[in-house]
Amino acid sequence: MDITELKIGDRVRIKLPSPQGERLSIPMQVIGMLSSFNNPSSKDTVYLDFEGNEGDIWEEEVQNLVFSDNEEKS
Repeated sequence: MDITELKIGDRVRIKLPSPQGERLSIPMQVIGMLSSFNNPSSKDTVYLDFEGNEGDIWEEEVQNLVFSDNEEKS
């Protein structure tokens, strides 16, 4: 995935390494992106939030994200 595939409102999950193999976070919504659109990178930053969150938002690199299972990609 790269940042050009994402849009505000998309639902994604963060790939989490673990001893049992890769796991996925809860579904989160894209609320912001930081990129040099002239030169997109897999290390571009995406800002994420989830329903009911009362704390800080998440910052994650695009390379660590996958679309949520129920997200339909057009």
